Amino acid sequence: MAPLTSTDIEKMKQGGQIAGEVLDRLIATVQPGMTTLALDALAEEWIVARGGESAFKKVPGYRHTLCTPVNNEVVHAIPNDRKLEKGDVLTIDLGFYYQGLYTDTAWTVIVGTHPTPEVKKFLDTGQKALFAGIKQAKSGNHIGDISFAIEKALAQGNYGIVDCLTGHSVGRELHQDPLVPNEGMKKGVGVKLEPGIALAIEPIYSDASPEVFLENDELTIVAPYSRRAAVSEYSIAITKSGPISLTPNHQR
Repeated sequence: MAPLTSTDIEKMKQGGQIAGEVLDRLIATVQPGMTTLALDALAEEWIVARGGESAFKKVPGYRHTLCTPVNNEVVHAIPNDRKLEKGDVLTIDLGFYYQGLYTDTAWTVIVGTHPTPEVKKFLDTGQKALFAGIKQAKSGNHIGDISFAIEKALAQGNYGIVDCLTGHSVGRELHQDPLVPNEGMKKGVGVKLEPGIALAIEPIYSDASPEVFLENDELTIVAPYSRRAAVSEYSIAITKSGPISLTPNHQR
């Protein structure tokens, strides 16, 4: 696929800014007693009001704006009418389509309370892994440099890295090559990074075994031997001067 142009990246920055603001607003809004379906409706309302579209609704067969894994659900969980409880671990995953281009972002939070030291360490480790990966997303580096940095950071917490799920390139499609694994790669290997590549970097991990299975809905992926799972995801663009965040955070 042809590299993104500077105009493309500027449009993605505009769309990503909105996506980040919507995600932050959702994080600030979620509370015990809400359903993930209600959160999904708010996301759709706020995205449309800002001139965008849900990227996930462009995926064939998917009818929602968000994916909302809870506790040991890892990714792709469908919003439903289950009421969130105080202390639930919730990932809010949001895809955004704006002026013909996609961005993708996600964050994991604790519902309605401050995390315990154990949970705080769990979430902080994933966030550190994300930023360690972004730091390596420099022109001239390789996908392996990003993956190695993420794996090193997550391994320090002795967490289960879900190796069958990866980050990915983003831009003209929501999910496109190259993929960005979270483990199993060495520095200096894989696709060489050049200006015009945009990536959704997303450490995906659980607090115990990395083993996962697919639920009967054929979308939700669960870590059955873990209590909780998490995802931290930014879309970034590679430029001559270094990586830039396309989905910046404000409250996170």
